[in-house]
Amino acid sequence: AATLIIVGVGVFIYFNFFGKNNKISNLDTIFDPNKPIIVKNNGKVGYITSEGKIMIEPKYVSAYDFDGDYAIVIAEKNEAESYNKTEYQIIDKKGNVKLTAFSSYDIKHYPAYNVWLVNDTLYDSKLNRITEENLRVYNIGQGYFKYIDFLI
Repeated sequence: AATLIIVGVGVFIYFNFFGKNNKISNLDTIFDPNKPIIVKNNGKVGYITSEGKIMIEPKYVSAYDFDGDYAIVIAEKNEAESYNKTEYQIIDKKGNVKLTAFSSYDIKHYPAYNVWLVNDTLYDSKLNRITEENLRVYNIGQGYFKYIDFLI
């Protein structure tokens, strides 16, 4: 009896998703042709267009997908005396560095709220500063952020 139920459910799922001229393979809902694609060349990471043209030269240690107009990349620092040899950066689609941080803990994007939290400062989706200079912001989860005023 249990086998019959599983087969019945399987047939139901198959016809609902693959039958009746449903097109599950509609790539427009899966693939965005305007979104830069991460590429690795000679141990460095950059971005290409969907046509395969270089958009941002491979020069990063690591890179993340673009979220809207910006992406987080990990770049090597040129400072020889620095203990930490890498730096987290937010770049635009031309490769311009917009903001920097020294660790992955100091740079986060919250797409559900359309904000960035970088070095304890809150920015909007266009990387305009939201919080005042003396405020430090911490994400505590579920869409809540804690603000601490250091001038008090």
